[in-house]
Formats: sequence, structure tokens, C-alpha cells
Amino acid sequence: MISEGYEGLSLYYRGSCPFCRYVSAYLKSKSIVIDSKNITDDKSAFNELVNQGGKRQVPCLRITDGSKTRWLYESTDIITFFEKYQAK
Repeated sequence: MISEGYEGLSLYYRGSCPFCRYVSAYLKSKSIVIDSKNITDDKSAFNELVNQGGKRQVPCLRITDGSKTRWLYESTDIITFFEKYQAK
């Protein structure tokens, strides 16, 4: 179940990626559950990442706020985002 206030966030990842595991461990340590999409197992998630995000790089956080969507790459940037994020 997705944590309340985090509904507009999705993490694209690969299970074998150490940077993805770093972000996942951070979220777990803060008891934050968001939509997570394994691009290795889910071809549609891979296509979303490449076609909408513009890169196949993971980890990637898709941030949707109303009609605006942005894609945030780099594990440290994603963690910084969560440190500043106020759940809605």
C-alpha cells in the first residue's frame, strides 16, 4: 500500500542496480512506500521510462503533480528530494 501523500511518485529501478538499492533502502528506513516499477520485469515500465522520461537510466523518480510531470535521476538527488518533500 502506498504511503499517504506519496501517490504521485513512482520509482523506476532495476533489482541489480546498487544505486536503486540505495534509494530503496532509504525509503524503507523512513517507512515510505511509493509506486515502484522494475524495468527489468515490466516492459511497459521500461517503455514509459524511455519514451516519457527520455532516458533508460535508473533509479529514476517520476514526480506527477496535477498535469505536470518531471523525471528525477541520480540516487542522491532522489534522496534529497525525499528529505525536503512534504507529503500532501
